Amino acid sequence: MSENVDAILEKARALTPGEKAELLDRLAVLFGDDALDPDWAAEIESRLDALDRGEMEVVDIREVTYKRPA
Repeated sequence: MSENVDAILEKARALTPGEKAELLDRLAVLFGDDALDPDWAAEIESRLDALDRGEMEVVDIREVTYKRPA
């Protein structure tokens, strides 16, 4: 990976969850990907706002287990 990309990724790690979502949305637009479905985008924003307010718990993905329905 180039030094520029490494530097950008390091800065991205320091962003809040809301800022990371905004960055992803802008990158999607940059690469020609249409924005998310408006209902799903609103749900994402709502969850990120709740996270920023401390109303949601963050769980490390490595601690999440998935159980397949029988």
